[in-house]
Amino acid sequence: MKSMFVIPTKNSGYIENCVRSIRDVGHTEDICVVDSNSDDKSYFDKIKKYNVIIEDIANVHYVDGAIWHCYKKYKDIDFFYILHDSMIINHNLTPITKNDFTAFCYFHNKNALDFPETQYAIQTLKSVGEDVSNMENIVSLFGITFYCKRYVLDELKKQNLHMILPKSKIQMCGSERIWGYYLWKLGFDIRISNLRNYWVKDDKTNYITKLHPADTNNQRS
Repeated sequence: MKSMFVIPTKNSGYIENCVRSIRDVGHTEDICVVDSNSDDKSYFDKIKKYNVIIEDIANVHYVDGAIWHCYKKYKDIDFFYILHDSMIINHNLTPITKNDFTAFCYFHNKNALDFPETQYAIQTLKSVGEDVSNMENIVSLFGITFYCKRYVLDELKKQNLHMILPKSKIQMCGSERIWGYYLWKLGFDIRISNLRNYWVKDDKTNYITKLHPADTNNQRS
């Protein structure tokens, strides 16, 4: 099985620590850093020593753009680790490759239906003919950070998720709800298959430390 780490980043002072942590726990797989149209790209030189692939593609679609770019370009990859640049890997993640899909963590929509992010998600899903009547009971995929086999992205692509690309931070946060919806539709229960449970709870595995808990999209401008 060939795996790849995918990490979107913009003007980031965090990315070097992230990629270093991946190497420090013994991962030798490809690390693909997707630049999100950074003004300052000096970090390119700092991370080359970690044997990373840098995709300088002027990505403006946040985590979604990075995922679908790598999915399309690297057709030989069987398993994807999707990370934020502000994540530190504490232990080797290879054991989770036995799972089809594992989320980092999740959060509830129930008390957030009036939030602009949720309303964006609901209206977007409605516009493509999806039934959102159960939205309050569906959980969202925190930060769109997860670890999955390629076939999961194949199935999500069949749902045309690759066509729903955020263009703002509000839409990016809405994408967390949209990904949660489509994973629920495909039968994945991210309340069970995750590393950290609900976001406000303690890390149940200590596999990953999130340095910026309030920054769910890691696309600081």
